[in-house]
Amino acid sequence: MQKLLFIIITLLSNTFIIAQNDSTASLLKDENITWVAEVEQVVKLEDYELDDCKINSYIDHQKYNSESYLIKYDYSNVNCNFWSEKKTFLFDNIIKKIRNNKLIAHNDKGEELSYDDLIDIYSQVDTFVSVDPLTFDEVIDVAHNVGLYQIYKFKCYWYYDKRDKKIHTILSSVHPILNPKYENDEMISYDTYEIPFPQSKTSELNINSEAVVWSKYIKSNIDLENAIVLKGNTEDMLQEVFYHNVNDDKYTIVDNSNYCTIKEKDFVLQFYNSRTETFVGHTDQLTKIEYDIKTEAVSPLDFKQLKYNQYWFWNKETEQLECKLESISPIMAITSFQVLAPDIKGTTYGNHFYLKMN
Repeated sequence: MQKLLFIIITLLSNTFIIAQNDSTASLLKDENITWVAEVEQVVKLEDYELDDCKINSYIDHQKYNSESYLIKYDYSNVNCNFWSEKKTFLFDNIIKKIRNNKLIAHNDKGEELSYDDLIDIYSQVDTFVSVDPLTFDEVIDVAHNVGLYQIYKFKCYWYYDKRDKKIHTILSSVHPILNPKYENDEMISYDTYEIPFPQSKTSELNINSEAVVWSKYIKSNIDLENAIVLKGNTEDMLQEVFYHNVNDDKYTIVDNSNYCTIKEKDFVLQFYNSRTETFVGHTDQLTKIEYDIKTEAVSPLDFKQLKYNQYWFWNKETEQLECKLESISPIMAITSFQVLAPDIKGTTYGNHFYLKMN
């Protein structure tokens, strides 16, 4: 019986590995997909104190550099008391799939972790001493209180498809983060384990889909220099998306501050050309003076980071976690100087617009 169980688990594990490899292979093989990169996204998806299925959002720019909003939670299709009142939807559903041998977890050595192993990892053992009312003997009870950690590292594939001229994202694996350690509000180390969770294709879901019982909206950024490029050239992709495709109807250009004001395409193109503007000032004697400020041109080739807005869905029909990119924004370095004093330069970093997928 044990031998049979081992064979079944091995087959299941191989199935997930094959599925993950197939997902990658299809992206690399498709001639219409010209850029593929493996990207790590670290976010805090859910609040630790999510009691009784109440809606909570979490914002902490310094520690996680991300914002997470719960935007859909279908109470009729979820079990709010799977483990305890203090529960989180995503964690519970992942652990259920592991318990039912529908997902396989591995530690950093590649060794398989069972459901019981994960319970031990997450459990905090409390010992209680009570007295038997009949015998008056002391009774020692041991309770496993599950400590839920809700910081996740997601490995995703980001890719550019020249057919629709868009960047897409699909999930590769989930890595719950344990015991994070911080220095100056920056996470410097943590423990984790891997759960292969391959998403076979770009999600076609939206917030109104009946299959969606849980959805999060994530605002964060990625460092392109840390992305592992598997196909194509990142600079070519940036040139296509942020220069050639700006005039395409596949995107809507929106303001970075309120995310709703629609900008003209010239608003983006102005950053790619140097420009000189005249400003009016006054001396200490209140004498009016005019001076020219020149702003240097920005190239999409110089973009090193992207801000992004992304949907995460739990598909109840497939029991699959899916991600879908909504918009992207380059973080640009804008350098300006006074024409009469060119050695005194000032550089600001920020995002000035979003390309929103239509």
